[in-house]
Amino acid sequence: MKHYTPEKVIEIGNAIDAAPSLQPKQIPVEKALQKLAKKIRALHFTKNYSPKEIALLLQTHEFKISLAAIKNILKSESAEQKDSAKEITPKVVRKTTVKSYEINQN
Repeated sequence: MKHYTPEKVIEIGNAIDAAPSLQPKQIPVEKALQKLAKKIRALHFTKNYSPKEIALLLQTHEFKISLAAIKNILKSESAEQKDSAKEITPKVVRKTTVKSYEINQN
């Protein structure tokens, strides 16, 4: 069994800390969709692509995605837009005035 000096262990530890992060070789489909979702929504909402056209565009780049998955991404955007609109819209509060009467006691 080989032994190392404490200095060597510290040196190796420092080398590990200084090592750069490496990019993953592959990304799971779900994470890829999360990263692309904003751009997919932009294709639809700002560039007027239909879900089918988006699927065809992605397929030309060897990214296979179902039409249903694209529609789900677009639906989630619609729900987020509705929720943010609810937050922005001020609530109207009705105030009720109660008239007070003085009762004179003699």
